[in-house]
Amino acid sequence: MNILLKKLTLTNFKGIRSFKVDFNEETTNILGRNEAGKTTLMDSFLWLFFGKDSTDRKDFEIKTLDENNKPYHRLDHEVEGVIDIDGKEVVLRRTYRENWVKKRGESTPVFSGNKTEYFWNDVPMQQKEFESKISEMFDEYIFKLITNTSYFNSLKWQDRRNVLQAMAGNIDNESVLGRLKGDVSQEHILKLSSELSSGKKVEEYKKEIAAKRKKIKDELDLIPSRIDEAKRSLPDGIDIASINNKVAEKEADIKSIETILNNKSAALVKHQEYVKGLIQDKNEKEKSKLDLFFNIKSDMQTTRMEAENLLKTTQRKLNDLEIERRNNYADQKRIKEDIEKKKAEQEALRKDWGTINGQQVSFDENEFCCPTCKRYFEASDIESKKEELTASFNKHKSERLANITKRGTDLKEQIAIAETDLLALENKLKEINTKIYDEDEQVNSIKKSLESTPVITDEMVSERLKGSGDYKSLDAEIKALEEQINAPAPEQDNEDLLEQRKALQTELYELKEQISNHKIREKTEARIEELLAQESTLSQELADLEGVDFAILAFEKNKMTELEERINSKFSLVKFKMFEEQINGGEVPTCVTLINGVPYPDANTASKVQAGLDIINALSSHYDMYAPVWIDNRESVTDIPETKSQIINLIVSPNHKSLTVQQNEAAAVA
Repeated sequence: MNILLKKLTLTNFKGIRSFKVDFNEETTNILGRNEAGKTTLMDSFLWLFFGKDSTDRKDFEIKTLDENNKPYHRLDHEVEGVIDIDGKEVVLRRTYRENWVKKRGESTPVFSGNKTEYFWNDVPMQQKEFESKISEMFDEYIFKLITNTSYFNSLKWQDRRNVLQAMAGNIDNESVLGRLKGDVSQEHILKLSSELSSGKKVEEYKKEIAAKRKKIKDELDLIPSRIDEAKRSLPDGIDIASINNKVAEKEADIKSIETILNNKSAALVKHQEYVKGLIQDKNEKEKSKLDLFFNIKSDMQTTRMEAENLLKTTQRKLNDLEIERRNNYADQKRIKEDIEKKKAEQEALRKDWGTINGQQVSFDENEFCCPTCKRYFEASDIESKKEELTASFNKHKSERLANITKRGTDLKEQIAIAETDLLALENKLKEINTKIYDEDEQVNSIKKSLESTPVITDEMVSERLKGSGDYKSLDAEIKALEEQINAPAPEQDNEDLLEQRKALQTELYELKEQISNHKIREKTEARIEELLAQESTLSQELADLEGVDFAILAFEKNKMTELEERINSKFSLVKFKMFEEQINGGEVPTCVTLINGVPYPDANTASKVQAGLDIINALSSHYDMYAPVWIDNRESVTDIPETKSQIINLIVSPNHKSLTVQQNEAAAVA
């Protein structure tokens, strides 16, 4: 398909009141100084077809504006183009106009929005019909690729790559796989061939293999430590009955102490609320005072402040870990209580099952006589009735027993899951304790470093602050607040009770921990055997996956080489780098346009234009579609590649205050 732009007429379009261009079939030059409207012509061309400007925007200012940047009202904004498509002329027109409506009961029409009208060879039509006829002639995406020298390289690299891959055509996977023989095991070649034949893409298969390998490696890395942890965590046996009695005693003692404490605390509430407000005021003033103090101290001791900030950060981490440890304890307690409840329910279900299972069918003789005359049924009818009642009884009994069994099974599974979660929490607790130890060590290290760092004393800082009236005023206000805060509160002596409760809680936790350890001993031993078997299986699976991964890498390298060779053979000036080598030796897809070895973004304006035309020539040949090519900043380029497409040069010329059309390319560029 050969598309020529023969004529373009603009009326009130983006500041151009009226302009008409008759285009040469080969080359047309449009000259003008900056902001004369050269880009507006290209915008109008694209808007005529697709309702968008040269930057792909639908919502841009079309109306002509006055000196206050306000649109002139009641003007039609219009673009008309005469297009030659394989020798057949088509006249297209798009008009953007204001809609003024006179409402009922009013004499003056009011502005109610804008509307766009469409014409094809002067025949008006609806938007969908107009757009449908455009799309029947050519695809919008392809049209922009072959009319704008910078459009292809403005796309995302993935989109550029897709266009080039379509040009290269399909590369047969089986032929590539055939070249791998001798370098890759036949087993892995067949596996890869099978996956590709099923419709799976190489990238999808790579991700699948990588995910499986990572999962297996992660599991293998954890197995030795899990086995070691399981062996080291095997608890000793205990007397469960004795421990449970002690737990009940401790819980009763704690409840008694808490009752006493709750009664004594009520008197403090009002006083605490009052002191809380005073403390807040004091804290705010201390913050202001500290801000003054530390601004001076920071200037005097920058190095020490950096170390102190690091110390604070580390201590915060330590505090966060302490909180996490407390939360872990709470989660363990909750899970243990849940397990106990479910086991109690299991025991109740066992009793119900035994009771129901022992029930037998019995008959009332009154059931086998006529309710009216009281005459007994025939013997055969009585037997039939008994069989019917027995069957109904047994069915009902079986259903009840089945429901109890199902509930018991569900409870067993839930208990197993809870016990697994509990073990995970205990293992997590050990990790937290290790982290707390490490963070504590770092705190001590930072503190030692601070001891050897020169210290600017507070006395030195205070000496500098003596002349600050704000600092003195804040200090006085803080002292006054401290006197109020430190005023005697209602006497309370709960120290002994609190200490007793704390000691009892510690003892209670230790007792419950012994019970938990007893329950997981047998499961831990079974888990060790399971982990050893799992380690052997995973090692073999990993070896198989690594073989497949090597086959994929060899396949991709062979296919990459052929793809780049096919693509680059279609261009005269530019080359494309389709793959980026990684540090690990692998390659990942990319799409970099190279001009004499220079990446497109780093090339000068002339090289970019020349590269853009080379790309358009190749794409036009591939799609068998040639359309007008708009070249902006043409004055920066002395030579351009030969092309079958119509060329429209937009040239910056300070000597031309208004748009000027020339048909002589050499004179215009010079």
